[in-house]
Amino acid sequence: THINSFSKSLNCVLASNKLTVSISRQTGVTVTDREVKKGTETTLTCSLTELTVEVVISWWDGETQLTGASEGYSILPVAFNAETSTQGSQLTVTNPTTDKVYTCKVHHNSEEVAVKAINLNVYDMTMAAREVGSGSTTTFTCTMTDLTSAL
Repeated sequence: THINSFSKSLNCVLASNKLTVSISRQTGVTVTDREVKKGTETTLTCSLTELTVEVVISWWDGETQLTGASEGYSILPVAFNAETSTQGSQLTVTNPTTDKVYTCKVHHNSEEVAVKAINLNVYDMTMAAREVGSGSTTTFTCTMTDLTSAL
């Protein structure tokens, strides 16, 4: 799990007939890397807490921004909730076949305020078919490939 905080402030000053208003916020961005079996649909989540205003959340695959629904993925925004000070976005990858790094970017007033990378680690698992008679004992061997870490 990755947690990132960002803060922004707007300052106005009352001096020589100028008004000063200070608005600040401290926001946490949480993402979690995923391990998934090849071909298994999975959802990546970008969650924001302690928000005071709505922000824009976008998903990226390298230098390509992912928008709406397309072949291989879909995006579901989680609306800003003023009562809980939260907002988020979910990226569902429908048929992952290789490891990828997706990026969740957060913008406020057209300014990029947070960027979090999420690792999607894809593995494969095979097991040879075997015919076994009733009352027989046998051993099945399961092979896992493309692992990025010990399970």
